[in-house]
Amino acid sequence: MSQGLLGATTRKVLQQYLIRFSEIGTKAPGTRRYFLRILERNIRDMLAREGISGGLEVSSALRGFLVSDDGRAPDFLRRIFGIRSFSAASEKHCTTLEEIAAEGERQFRERVTGKRFAVRARRAGTHPFTSLDIEVALGERLAVFGTVDLGTPEVVASVEIRSQRTFFFSEVVSGPGGLPLGSQGRVLALISGGFDSAVAAWFLMKRGVSCDYCFFNLGGPIHEEGTLRVVKTLVDRWQYGDDPAIIIVPFGPVVRALRQQTQEPYWNLMLKRAMLGVAFRIAQEREAEAIALGDALGQVSSQTLKNLRALGEGPLPVLRPLLSFDKDEIVARARSIGTAELSAAVKEYCALVPSHPVTAASPEVFATEWAKLDPAVLEAAFSERRTLTLRRLAFGAESALAEVATPHIPEGARLIDLREAEEYRQWHAPLAQRLSSADAFAFLDRLDSSQPLLFYCTYGLLSAELAYEARKRGLAAWSFSGGVEALRTALKVSNRQST
Repeated sequence: MSQGLLGATTRKVLQQYLIRFSEIGTKAPGTRRYFLRILERNIRDMLAREGISGGLEVSSALRGFLVSDDGRAPDFLRRIFGIRSFSAASEKHCTTLEEIAAEGERQFRERVTGKRFAVRARRAGTHPFTSLDIEVALGERLAVFGTVDLGTPEVVASVEIRSQRTFFFSEVVSGPGGLPLGSQGRVLALISGGFDSAVAAWFLMKRGVSCDYCFFNLGGPIHEEGTLRVVKTLVDRWQYGDDPAIIIVPFGPVVRALRQQTQEPYWNLMLKRAMLGVAFRIAQEREAEAIALGDALGQVSSQTLKNLRALGEGPLPVLRPLLSFDKDEIVARARSIGTAELSAAVKEYCALVPSHPVTAASPEVFATEWAKLDPAVLEAAFSERRTLTLRRLAFGAESALAEVATPHIPEGARLIDLREAEEYRQWHAPLAQRLSSADAFAFLDRLDSSQPLLFYCTYGLLSAELAYEARKRGLAAWSFSGGVEALRTALKVSNRQST
């Protein structure tokens, strides 16, 4: 389908959009009306939140009509769950086959001139002609200007008749499909800031499920802010018609208790069980109907089939929409929904055992190990939770990232590159030392220097975390704001000024 409408200019031209709904048409009449009411609410919320003026009509005939002079409208319509596709269309009053063919010639003449074209027609209602009659009559008129090609046309001249309304269009833009957000209840989605959990929440939203979020903070304020930026992006781009919250649970003390009270090979699985236990309580408190996880079968040790069995059941269903996905599919989807770049910069904290974690725990042995953990630690974490409303969340100058960020290179600073080895080989700042994220904290523990440190990474989140940790150790440290591309630009400007 053509994407020509996307990225439209903001020039004020009044345009009508013909909106097609997804599988709503397969529902019983009462359910269909319910879904359409929710979908209309979500579209109106999008218009209000994005400041798009326009008139909206949602028809029981499974079509919507939006008239707006805001060129941004297509970019936002494609993010409404329940919309299968839409087209910028011209509506004309035509009652006879001859009038339709004549108007179609006026609409498409310039677009088909010198090109291969096809005519596609659809009707709903009773008319004295068929859809094929329209295609033949209009095709004969347009064949004077272009070449008919039903297999691989360069231009598709489309006509859609809804009772007495006739629409002409040539481009069809895909929406996300699925069901209207909010039509299938609410879940609590566990979110880590990485690729998987955000994509899992997106797929549930596509099926009409509203999401609140639960974040178990293992890494301090930088980890929290990085995750909040991922979730905020997901909510602002996709969660129209909803007012979601995120519940933040401090889990550092739980990790320390696991390390002290249980065997190392079980730490990863124990951490997951601890998170689920607290999440079930939060979900019940918020009247959620299920828990959602970003598990992909076999991706990490806690997601093997045997370990998932060992985790046992809970008081609510656990939904795992990514169970059969591989990592490449998940990352590709994260790119398409807009969270990939932010997720790439969020450090993974859930892997407590770097090597040889248990991958096939028996339920009985795991239950014995679980019994060693003091339940008071989980109770304390639950009692210290706090809740933020995501739609009203803003990141100001007082944020943890802003505190350590700088757009300048401090005089005499030691530059530390935190990217992958191949990225470092392709380009790095002069005299910069590469440091893998796995070795970063040990590096800080060994360091005893008065020399300022400037960390940089791809996007500026991992470097901010290391700068924050360095400052906690009494070191002078900064993160270069904007990541590696901003640093390259700054160095180019500096070089030009010095020559």
